[in-house]
Amino acid sequence: SRAGYEKAEPLCRALALKDPESAQAHARLGLALAGLGRHGEALASCDRAALLDPGRAATHLGRALQLAKLGRRGMRSTAARGRRSLIRPSPTRT
Repeated sequence: SRAGYEKAEPLCRALALKDPESAQAHARLGLALAGLGRHGEALASCDRAALLDPGRAATHLGRALQLAKLGRRGMRSTAARGRRSLIRPSPTRT
């Protein structure tokens, strides 16, 4: 609920400020900001989290969702092409 995100945002921000090298703190801050509809700030937090821990898939998913909310088509169209290639049968070679 919005009230939950409003309560979480300052707590997550405090954690990210206390430990600026924590990818998890920045990812959680991004989630709270996204829940409040502050997608630009959420994207910045997700970007920071991805920089700190590039192997964390959830962070990249959060980042892609924020890009979609902001209407940045580059990432969405790339993802769509990837999905289509997974379901399209490959041509048979003769």
